[in-house]
Amino acid sequence: MKHTSFKSIQSKLNKQYRHLKSWRKVANEYDKSGKVLSGAMIRMVALGRDPKHANIRRVLGLPVYAMVVTCSKCGKLHRVLKTCDPKLRIYHRDLCGRFAIKKR
Repeated sequence: MKHTSFKSIQSKLNKQYRHLKSWRKVANEYDKSGKVLSGAMIRMVALGRDPKHANIRRVLGLPVYAMVVTCSKCGKLHRVLKTCDPKLRIYHRDLCGRFAIKKR
């Protein structure tokens, strides 16, 4: 599945809302079962709230977030070595495929 940008999803949702006149109908265009998306969630996304839940991002075609572990000593992503203290690991939530590394 091809991932799209958040801004393009926002503009697409607003365009569909102007055409369909209902957030619930826009949600049904993406999720026919109605179990993942609601009209309220679509409205929040269209107004600029970035969804964090993986199922919502997947249905909308956005890349999914993942938890990654970085070494606090060197700040890089690698296997935890014996020299690395497991208490010092830093967990980051970022998009799959792109990792932001923060140092303490």
